[in-house]
Amino acid sequence: MSLRDKLRSRLLKNVGIYTVGNAVNAGIPFLLMPVLTRFLSPDDYGVTAMLTVLLGIYTPFIGLNLTGFVTVSYFKKTDYAQIVSTVCWIIVFVFVMALFLTRLIEGVISEITNFPLDWLWMIVVICFANIVIEILQNFQQVRGEAKKYALFKIAQTGTCMIISLSLVIILSMNWQGVVIAQLVTAVMFMSIAVIILFRYNLLRFQFNKLYMYKGISWGVPLIPHALSGIFLIASDRIFISNMIGISEVGIFSVGYTLGRALELIASSFNKAYSPWLYKKLKDVDMGKLDERYGIVRLTYACIATFVFLSGIYSIFMLCFLDYILGETFQEASKYICGFAVATAFNAIYYLVVNYIFYSNKTSYLAMITFACSVIHIIVTYMFISFFGAVGASYAAVITAGIKTTCTWWLSNKVYPMPWKIWRSEV
Repeated sequence: MSLRDKLRSRLLKNVGIYTVGNAVNAGIPFLLMPVLTRFLSPDDYGVTAMLTVLLGIYTPFIGLNLTGFVTVSYFKKTDYAQIVSTVCWIIVFVFVMALFLTRLIEGVISEITNFPLDWLWMIVVICFANIVIEILQNFQQVRGEAKKYALFKIAQTGTCMIISLSLVIILSMNWQGVVIAQLVTAVMFMSIAVIILFRYNLLRFQFNKLYMYKGISWGVPLIPHALSGIFLIASDRIFISNMIGISEVGIFSVGYTLGRALELIASSFNKAYSPWLYKKLKDVDMGKLDERYGIVRLTYACIATFVFLSGIYSIFMLCFLDYILGETFQEASKYICGFAVATAFNAIYYLVVNYIFYSNKTSYLAMITFACSVIHIIVTYMFISFFGAVGASYAAVITAGIKTTCTWWLSNKVYPMPWKIWRSEV
């Protein structure tokens, strides 16, 4: 076997491992939903949903997107350990500042999110721990240690679920059990990550000002981009929490999770599809083999499949929801169809956005993403006002449709494809 074939085989193997690892990692919470919805009230689920929102908002500020800087620096710098050590010191400093600032404005945060004031400090700790863990996970990725990456990720999620179930079911700790489980798991696996990083000799008592400036200049400008994605997901929960109540946030979150379950299939498919597509497009550009019509046919077949799966899945969930969710969460059914349709749009988005990535025209894509985030926030607020909480699912469909349509249009501008294959194949 040639070196090229070995590299290709290793790549495909790693893609498979990452896909399975991420699928198992995302699937564990989904599979436990039938249990948790019978032991947690909608109010409890609402608090845990706001925990997720706050973690998403805090992470870009505490991490400053420096984990990405650590990743891209692996192949560029010989003194990689100094970079990792410097980044860790920066994160420790920001972590301490975040604890202090949270203490100052905890009342405002609690009022906006309806998250218990006395528990806000745990969010800062969980964020800090997860960022340290992410540094290790990214290091494992760039080294091609797919098995170690997947096992660590699955072990972390599995441990969190076991602790959550123990605290919620055995000790009847309700939402408090879920928060404590996340805290304990994050600190536990952060400790393991630190030990592993020390063994790789990547953590030292060193601080390099040059790498500090480079890291901050690389990561800080990405904070608005990261937050736009978070607010796109979090805005509906914040609006529902303030306009209707934390209990409805819990029901909404369950419906959201069930409705978007097909996202796991779509994202996993994209992990395997995008490298294949890039290779085909490269062959086209080099004049080796023009398979554009075949790619378009496959794309349309995938679109039809995702739309079909979305419809079948919605029908299945509505028929068997009584067996899946506890009695107090049956109202989540009103959200499932809307988010299933939005997920189908997102699956189509994955199929067309790769042409933009291949053409390196991501700045235009960022404009579409930002514009859709603004539209989503406005439409979500309006629809919740008119239709109640279910309006958030309608807004998700509209936003996903607009984003997918605009992205498809842009992809054809930067890399024209014969999408109108019914007219001619010549």
